[in-house]
Amino acid sequence: MKKLLLLMLLTLILTACGTTSTGSSQTPPSAEEPVKEVRAEVTEGDFIYRLVSEKNVYKEGEPWEFYAELEYVGELDEVEIGHAASPFYFDMVETTRGYQIGYPMDEPYIVTTLKRNEPYRENGYVGGGYSEHDSEEYVEFMKSLMNDEYPHGHYVINGATDFYLHDESVSEKQNVRLEAVVEFDVIK
Repeated sequence: MKKLLLLMLLTLILTACGTTSTGSSQTPPSAEEPVKEVRAEVTEGDFIYRLVSEKNVYKEGEPWEFYAELEYVGELDEVEIGHAASPFYFDMVETTRGYQIGYPMDEPYIVTTLKRNEPYRENGYVGGGYSEHDSEEYVEFMKSLMNDEYPHGHYVINGATDFYLHDESVSEKQNVRLEAVVEFDVIK
């Protein structure tokens, strides 16, 4: 009798836990398709660094549109920063193949003036390169990138801004480095 009662109780519970349709045609995201962060913002002291991809999915061969911004939000009307050819770095990883896409940059010392509450913005571009020691697959992949033929895959941009507060009255300059990550997919 106890077994019969227990079986009926379990049947009732399982029936009550069943799914019902709400009439919605929207499908919730699955665990296999995590939401990709296409905008990241980091604040440190008087500076805000933003890294943005215009989309979270691009079609194969479609140009990627991403950029970085640096905004000074301190009390002065403006500050000067010193940096390499750009204050922004866009190192990338293509996780489907496990490829690192470096971001080489010339390293002169350039001074840029940032005005308070006016973001300084630069569009990103794909760096990278290869050597005779790299695999044939990697070389072909990099050649595709260099020809603006962006192969399908999952891409992560490890963005950074790296600069010094440029103040000629101070002998040792203060280094500021902020990092952020955005990601996107390229589909066929």
